[in-house]
Formats: sequence, structure tokens, C-alpha cells
Amino acid sequence: MALALFIFSVITYVGLGLHDPGRTMTVPDFIRKLYMERATYAYWYIYAYIALLMTLPFLRMIVKSMSENYYKYLILLYLLFISVIPCLDYLLFQGDLVMYKKLRPEWILADTVFWPLLGYYLENVYDWKKCTVRTIWRWILLGVTGILLTCGMIYYMHGVTGVCTKEKSQDFHSAFILLPCIAIYMAMKYFWSGKAGQCVPARIKKIIVSLGSCTFGIYLLHMLIKEYFSGLWDVFRVSWHMNQMLAALLLCAVVFAAGYVLTLILKQVPGLKRLL
Repeated sequence: MALALFIFSVITYVGLGLHDPGRTMTVPDFIRKLYMERATYAYWYIYAYIALLMTLPFLRMIVKSMSENYYKYLILLYLLFISVIPCLDYLLFQGDLVMYKKLRPEWILADTVFWPLLGYYLENVYDWKKCTVRTIWRWILLGVTGILLTCGMIYYMHGVTGVCTKEKSQDFHSAFILLPCIAIYMAMKYFWSGKAGQCVPARIKKIIVSLGSCTFGIYLLHMLIKEYFSGLWDVFRVSWHMNQMLAALLLCAVVFAAGYVLTLILKQVPGLKRLL
């Protein structure tokens, strides 16, 4: 993972520099970005994943001694301290009064701890024999509710501050993300492991497997591709008169497709296949 981070940070750094002639490219600047920042903000995930891998032995010891009730308690802690309390604080006090951060059990709710534990629970501990269609629909309803609550908090915050920039709207962007994440995971696993999944034609399964095998490569390349395809935004919005949401979705689809094709090509290069 560290090698993948380094190689594609170089590719992204040089690619962005060539795309923007006014950007200064030097070895010291690249090293500083690699160590202190990122070649592109999307690479935060690789840094976090490397940190996760370094602590994986400790997480393995934790899951060996956790019963299902402990996982349920962990989910409750997340909903309470990440979802409910921050939203209530803002609804009641508009940011003037917040819980003292030392009171929050942040270490167990950190991304590199909580999400791997949740994933292990859903994959290895949860009793899937008890899962029914009704269970899945309940989680889907909870997931949709979580998304609506998130939108409501962002809208409310905009009403209080008068600001709705990309950065400011992130304050509650992930407040209820736990609900749709569990809903999507459970729905997909239930579908593919049941009779419905068995009815999917072999050709469709092959396409899905191929797309899945290129996911990491698409992730590594998508920011660079997005910059080089940025002119499409004006084509969609100005020339084709699309609304912003449709234009954004179409641009994402184009970047995804380009990343997929490029990853398939790079997988043929000796040495890169293992990284991608």
C-alpha cells in the first residue's frame, strides 16, 4: 500500500503539474506533500488504510474477545456521540455550546477502529440466518432516514449561518452515515447470497467482477482524470444546458469509465498488476 501510495502520488503530482503550467513542481515540494499533506485530497483513504494495517494485530485481539452485544453497544455509542448529540447540540445552541471533547470515546469511534470492527461484525458475527426481506427493508428505511436527517441538518445549518459552501456543509455530512452504510452492505450481501443473486446471468456477474477488480485503480486515478476531463463540465452545463446534478452525475460516469479502461491497460504492465 505504501508503494502504491508513492507511485501514484508521483503520477498524480506530475500529471496535475503538467495540466496546470503555473504550478511549481520540485522534488522537495513533492516530498513535503507526500509526508505532510497529500498529492491529492482523495488519497486520505490510503494514509488511513496504512495506519489501519499497522494496528491490525490489536484489532484482531479485540474482535477475538467481543461478543455480539459488545458490537451492538459499539453501534449505539457511534449513533449517540457521532450522530445524535452533535446534532442536538447544534439544534439547541447553534454551535455556541458543544460537549467537551474529552467526554467522547473518540478512540473507539475513530474511522480506523470503528469501521473495521463494524465490518467484522457484519461479515463474521451477525447471524445471517435471521436476516429476512423484512429486515433488509427496515434497514433501507433507516438508511433513507439517515440521509434525510443529514440533508435536514445541512439545510438547518445553512439557515443559521447563511453559508452553504462545500467545506461548511461537511460539518454534518457524515452525521448519520452509519445507517445507509449498514443498509447498503446488508442489502447487497442478502441479494447476492440469496436466490435473487443466483438468477443473475453469468455475463453480468463477470462484468461486475471485472469492475470490482479495477476499483482501486479507478480510485487512484480518478482525481487526475477528473482534472483532464474538467472541460466536460462546461460542455454539459453550457452547450447541452444540463442542470447541475445531471451534469455532475454524467461527469462522474465518464471519469469512472475512463478510469476503468485505463486501469485495465495498466494491469497489463508488469509490476503494476499487483498494486492495482
